[in-house]
Amino acid sequence: MPAAQARSCSVRRIAGVVMLVAGLSLVCAAAHADTVRVGVLRSSLFTAIQGIARYGGYYQRRPLDMVETDFVSGNGSDAAQALMRGQIDVYIGTLAELTRIDAQAIAAHHPPPLVAVAAGNPGAATLVLRHDIPYHALTDLKGLVIGVSSLGTGGLIPFRYLLAENGMSTNSLGIRLVQVGAAEMPPALLTRQIDGFLHSELTAATAVLKAGGKVVLSKSDFGAASGAPAVGVIVTRTWAEAHRPIVQKVVDTLEQASLDYPKMPKDQVLAEFAEYINREPAVLELAYTLVDPRLYNLHQMADAHFKTAIPAMQERGEVTVDLSPDDLFDFSFSHIETRTGH
Repeated sequence: MPAAQARSCSVRRIAGVVMLVAGLSLVCAAAHADTVRVGVLRSSLFTAIQGIARYGGYYQRRPLDMVETDFVSGNGSDAAQALMRGQIDVYIGTLAELTRIDAQAIAAHHPPPLVAVAAGNPGAATLVLRHDIPYHALTDLKGLVIGVSSLGTGGLIPFRYLLAENGMSTNSLGIRLVQVGAAEMPPALLTRQIDGFLHSELTAATAVLKAGGKVVLSKSDFGAASGAPAVGVIVTRTWAEAHRPIVQKVVDTLEQASLDYPKMPKDQVLAEFAEYINREPAVLELAYTLVDPRLYNLHQMADAHFKTAIPAMQERGEVTVDLSPDDLFDFSFSHIETRTGH
């Protein structure tokens, strides 16, 4: 056999061996992957760290076989109930339901069933008004009809906190809160059924571009409340105790995606946003400037939650007992402040 032909056959054999080894490695990885059922409140980008992790391959690296169930805006209670019934293992959504359910359990002299193992996306709430409504100060909100996804939505917490900091409330301003689904908020604004709405960045961007809306409050405009986490990674305590390695993998996955997020090219992030939720490119591009989907140090997030959310929920009677951070948070899984690599 000529030398060149022999070399060619040798190269092909080596390539074949490499492909076989790679294929066997993938099969072995898949065989050892833990399955985790993740429920996601997926009506905007406030839970987009899940999309970054999912479409960026972060779950596969652990490895985890992630099965996702989506819940729409305003159905956080449905997701929490699915978690407690064992229909999902992990819930990525607002901390309001966790706080409400655990507080009710403690008031009934039962152990709190849910716990947050990670949290983030501070300052996610956005207040949008129709462009023809003048706004210079909070007093300009007097008598307005404001749409919210539910009367117990987490987005109301920083808003109420901001009002209270300024000696006001929705009642003192005569603000009428009405329940409107996230998808219906921009059309309701355009047709003047509501004067404004309180929701996250994606709905706000849609309203600005398509429904004559304007953002009047976002992120730092909420003052101290801007540090409050909008998102929690929530599990039942009993499932977490029985599946600690899987919980750790999930937290590691989402925290590593959070650390990598600022280094990702904008085009990559927008492409993963588009995979995560179906919206026009212009809407996603504007929303990109409003959103910070990352998870943060859990102790800081817990402190901010207790500073802003708990007093607001106590004032409304949603929380009737004294809570401690350990009632709502398990700090043993989150290590984002010391995490440096994959």
